Amino acid sequence: MRKILYRTTLGLSAVALAESGAGVAQASPVVEEEYYGFSVKMAHEGSLDGLEGNVHAILISGYPDGYSPAYIESYNCEPGESIDQEGACDLLSAHEVSGENTVANIDPELASASISGTFINYIYNDESGEFEVGGEYPVDLVVTGVGEVITDSWRHHSSTNSYSTREGTVSGTFGSIDFSSATAVLERSEGRAIVPPVEHLQNHDQMMKLFWTEIGELEGVAENAHTGHVGLW
Repeated sequence: MRKILYRTTLGLSAVALAESGAGVAQASPVVEEEYYGFSVKMAHEGSLDGLEGNVHAILISGYPDGYSPAYIESYNCEPGESIDQEGACDLLSAHEVSGENTVANIDPELASASISGTFINYIYNDESGEFEVGGEYPVDLVVTGVGEVITDSWRHHSSTNSYSTREGTVSGTFGSIDFSSATAVLERSEGRAIVPPVEHLQNHDQMMKLFWTEIGELEGVAENAHTGHVGLW
């Protein structure tokens, strides 16, 4: 499960229904989306509390103000084997570890990021039919952006989008593991679209409607209560 936070702003200059019903003033709204996140990954050779195996591939995904999970794949590797070699090690288990008790932050310019709190690995007990705590991993990581921010931009229909990444170095710990050898990537995605007037949106199979109501004043429109909808696809 991957939960991502989006901030969406709708610049609605006017799609209104006046009390008199005499007419509807309409303009094309602007939809803006921003997404920030980062990922940290590392292969730990050794034991990890609550899990079998001698090599553990750990991926931590950080989303500010959202759910930040960790993923752990545990392997049994013979001497000289590496999880980078296909089929060399035996995969023993794979878990998504709950980050509900963690807090993540990221600088909008991708200069730095951090995550702190405790990851909890819930394991299902077949006998009791309930989930039990299989391991708790306190986390305190800081990611520092290095090198340049790489940005790709493109247009899709009426929208302009960009996706930016920056590599980072890591300091801190996950459980008792020193994460200074981990790799990290900071991410930013931005989009801006001009949504056409509603009468131009005829294909209801390829769009959704965002219905809205505003009690109070709406700039440029008379009356004190307004309702409308925006088509998004």
